[in-house]
Amino acid sequence: MKKILLIVSLLSIALCAEFSMEEIEKMSSEIESKREKLKSNDFESMENPFVELKTEAVRAPVKPKQVVNFVLHAVMNGKAHINGDWRSVNDIVSGYTVKYIDKDGVVLGKNNIIKKLHIYKKRDNFINLKEGK
Repeated sequence: MKKILLIVSLLSIALCAEFSMEEIEKMSSEIESKREKLKSNDFESMENPFVELKTEAVRAPVKPKQVVNFVLHAVMNGKAHINGDWRSVNDIVSGYTVKYIDKDGVVLGKNNIIKKLHIYKKRDNFINLKEGK
């Protein structure tokens, strides 16, 4: 392993030593030489190096989303009172199919969209404060 490393390092030194000192000094002087600067007038006459692709974007017309509000009023005997009408499983309400009816709520479905409606119990456990003297 040491022999291989030694051979590789000697070869790399031999490749770098291909240039004479005069060649190296000449290359460094070319790098160090003062370069000509561009004037602002030169920029105005130059062509734009960047390519601008002009494409007309064709967009499909955007349909406004239709907002459907569902209100679950009651659930009784396997039927649900939704938006003022009594519905059962597999009935259609505003494009949604009634999938499941439970005592606490209803599940509606349309394609891959699922909406859950719940019955909220009214709470009468508020604390009433009376003004004292």
